[in-house]
Amino acid sequence: MSIKINISVEADHILVTANGVYKHFDALELMRMAIGVATREKIPKILIDVRKIVGEISTMERYDLAVLISQLVQQQTGIPFIKIAMVGNKPIIDANRFGETVAVNRGVQGIATTDLNEALKWLGVNQSI
Repeated sequence: MSIKINISVEADHILVTANGVYKHFDALELMRMAIGVATREKIPKILIDVRKIVGEISTMERYDLAVLISQLVQQQTGIPFIKIAMVGNKPIIDANRFGETVAVNRGVQGIATTDLNEALKWLGVNQSI
């Protein structure tokens, strides 16, 4: 795996940090793991910090990742909803938020941003990384 992933259970959210070189398969696995932990722990808020991920993501990979996220969120049970805030740097986070739009259009409560404070505020958690 070219991405190193760390997942911790905080008082009111799941914190996922990742670093390394972007690989699509690893990003898909990161999302499976994050949503799986949130479901298992019954904590509906996930903060994903990918500011230390470098590389490029194609438009098709963004689309594929957003569709997978929506499928995983729809499949989870045990908690009423999952909110996902992803914070990263460009070009991992697309300036036009294409991936966010695809996921939200499929029912995901999510945000993708380059601003950590925006992600924390949107998610409603009080933590600084």
